[in-house]
Amino acid sequence: MTKTDPRTMVYSVHMHKYRHTQIRMGGTGGVALLGTETVSGCVIFKPEKRPIPPKSKSNGSEMRVLTRVEYYFEGLPPNSAHGLHIHEWGDIRNGCVSTGGHFNPFGATHGAPDSGRNNRHVGDMGNIRTDRNGVAAGAYLDPLIKLTGKNTVIGRCVVLHEDEDDLGLGTGPESLRTGNSGARICCGIIGIAPIDDEDDDLF
Repeated sequence: MTKTDPRTMVYSVHMHKYRHTQIRMGGTGGVALLGTETVSGCVIFKPEKRPIPPKSKSNGSEMRVLTRVEYYFEGLPPNSAHGLHIHEWGDIRNGCVSTGGHFNPFGATHGAPDSGRNNRHVGDMGNIRTDRNGVAAGAYLDPLIKLTGKNTVIGRCVVLHEDEDDLGLGTGPESLRTGNSGARICCGIIGIAPIDDEDDDLF
């Protein structure tokens, strides 16, 4: 009997449940599928235009491009928190170990997604938190994650960790390097993907 890879089941089982209206751009985004025999997950990256807050001499019509990050995971322990990061390399020849450290092109210390460019890695996506059924789902806008240019995350790896990320506020030297997030549960390479169709929304 052929065993189904749980990483291929996320879209078909869960995509139809969610719809979300956003001001989005056409073109391409990124998608990473992660999984083990018990855990399956999907992370989607989409460019999204948002207005820049008006300045004293601005008409408020200027726009900036952020990245909308959407995620869905199942099969994790109930009521648990897990660090989620983008790692430097899309190399899984030695499993998640060969993906390198957090993607950190600006040489910053580890932090939270809202810590600012000088106080977080580009790859710092914070924590996901599961419900009583071991499911974690959410979305947020990230100002540093880019889908184009020299610091693109396309081709790099999303890594899910065993422990909660202390967001650089913990003890010991690892707090400012990894957030003490623990072992790497699973990982998935961020591939380029079309995002024009609204059916691509997880939320």
